[in-house]
Amino acid sequence: MTEEKLQALLQEALARAGAEAGEGEAEFTVPPDASHGDLTTNAALVFAKKLGADPRKLAGDIARALRGAPGTTAVDVAGPGFVNVRLADEVILNAITEALRRGDDYGRSELGRGAKVQVEFVSANPTGPLNAVNARAAAYGDALARLLEFTGYDVEREFYVCNVGTQMDLLGRSVRARLLELLGETGEQAEIPEGGYRGEYVKTIANALYEQGKISAEDGHEKIGQAAAEEILAGQKRDLEDFRVRFDNWFYEDLLYRENKIPKTLDILASRGTSYEKDGALWLRTAAAGDDEDRVVVRADGRPTYFLTDIAYHLDKYERGFAKVVDVLGPDHYGHVKKLQAMATLLALPGGWLEVIISQQVNLLEGGEKVKMSKRAGALVTMREVMDDIGVDAARFFFLMRSPSSHLDFDFELARMQTPENPVYYAQYCHARVESIKGEAGEEWAAAPPEKADLGELDLPEERSMARAIWEFPKAVEAAATRREPHRLTTYATGLAALFHNYYHHHRVLQAPTAAKAQARLALARAVGQTVKNALRLLGVSAPSRM
Repeated sequence: MTEEKLQALLQEALARAGAEAGEGEAEFTVPPDASHGDLTTNAALVFAKKLGADPRKLAGDIARALRGAPGTTAVDVAGPGFVNVRLADEVILNAITEALRRGDDYGRSELGRGAKVQVEFVSANPTGPLNAVNARAAAYGDALARLLEFTGYDVEREFYVCNVGTQMDLLGRSVRARLLELLGETGEQAEIPEGGYRGEYVKTIANALYEQGKISAEDGHEKIGQAAAEEILAGQKRDLEDFRVRFDNWFYEDLLYRENKIPKTLDILASRGTSYEKDGALWLRTAAAGDDEDRVVVRADGRPTYFLTDIAYHLDKYERGFAKVVDVLGPDHYGHVKKLQAMATLLALPGGWLEVIISQQVNLLEGGEKVKMSKRAGALVTMREVMDDIGVDAARFFFLMRSPSSHLDFDFELARMQTPENPVYYAQYCHARVESIKGEAGEEWAAAPPEKADLGELDLPEERSMARAIWEFPKAVEAAATRREPHRLTTYATGLAALFHNYYHHHRVLQAPTAAKAQARLALARAVGQTVKNALRLLGVSAPSRM
């Protein structure tokens, strides 16, 4: 392949200059501006500094090594030392044939080579319905898992159920208080405890569990809390399923206690000399491993901290044989990142084994104003309310439009629109428009083998731009997976849709000047539709045939 040959020539040029490039240090990327070529590399800028060389001179040496490579038409040095490569039209146009040949598998790769990866995401406490922040994490974690699978990783999706601790105690007491209130009690026991759960859903759960005979006024808060958690978790599972999110494993925190993972973890920490006693508590030397301070793992009264259960949980993950673990945590867990990475260091887990991603806050907007309260939950807007209001496609797409590290403004008014201003509608309409062209073409043309089309008939700049975007898709998928950035595909899908919609408004597809040109344009349109469909599928968004 042309790109593999270019990569080999780049490595050879650097070696002649005395530079030894490690994996990922000297690569080609696709410049967003096509006027800069189809591929570009900043290798000269990177290695000139290490070699004490002039970056423009090194770039010139690299350019001379690349010129004349099969499938290229121009190699130029630009700016302080970028090397830009323009590929021959036939290389770019061949992506049309490849997209039609591979269909739903176009863009799939073996980048991961079957490595076993776990993605843990959402993991909300079973103390209330999933909210909009959880929905963002759900869309992100699921899209990331889809991307990793599509690029050759063996992926397991996991939800960690925190069914032990203070929050469960407060849930049981809160539901019991609402139950007693429903039964006419007015005393102190019918009052929600300090720090308890006050949403309207608590009263609904208390009533439902009582009517089902699962709880009674004589039950203690422990039993009531367990029943309430099971009810809430069942609702969370329904919401996630309707949001097109599936999990391979639901890991319950109490399993760590039932299988004696906590004392085993303490033994491991002690054997590594990473724990010590102070003020009656047991501490972990996390400050020496990059954390801001040492952390308590067992309180003075003998109770384990949440951090200790986190350690035991991650040790369990490691023992399950994952080559890499990705934790997607909510914005309230920002302070966990350093201590989790310190934990991995102290336990001598492989470098890069644990990756922690924070899914940031969501600002829900309605008419330009922030939406703060839920009509049902008395808290943040629920995931179910978002789905019921704008639908799963729009919800997922909008939650995925920004990097997880960025705060997200979610505009309900825009998400409801059935117009080109709505980016998900715009991308989906591109696929639907292609399907309508295929329907117009009739079975004979729509099913024609792509190799019968003379792609040389595609001589318009707009046609090359669309072909270039199709050619770029496998690279966009790998970049989104490697950098953990599914939002790259929302940008990609709307960008390709914009190219096609503009082309459709200015040029005939089936009514082209000649039959050969019409057949080539139909092949291009079909490839656009297939590529947009693949991008949307990786985001968990449907590609309707009619709109």
